[in-house]
Amino acid sequence: MTRSATIAVSPRDQGLPVTREEYDVIDGVMQMAPSPSFEHNDAESALITVLRNYLQRKPIGKAVIETDVFLPDGGDPLRPDISLILNENLQIVKTHIHGTPDLVCEVLSAAT
Repeated sequence: MTRSATIAVSPRDQGLPVTREEYDVIDGVMQMAPSPSFEHNDAESALITVLRNYLQRKPIGKAVIETDVFLPDGGDPLRPDISLILNENLQIVKTHIHGTPDLVCEVLSAAT
């Protein structure tokens, strides 16, 4: 199913081509969000490091950051901070994740 999306753009962005992979889409509306803060990225880096160190010792799956997830219901694409896919479910990995990850992690800030 194809959904149309709307987005408010500034004059300097007018006419620039975009794909849905470049922005978050919520209820068919593209959302432009500022880049994450230093603290957010620091926390995300620490968490993925711990998770990947564990997966090196026990290779039960793959963990990635900021990868689009397309759920089976055909809803909006999601981009969790961290996604883990167990080995037995790696068939959902294409250029993006097409299915439900086994674990997703979101780093929250005081603003959220």
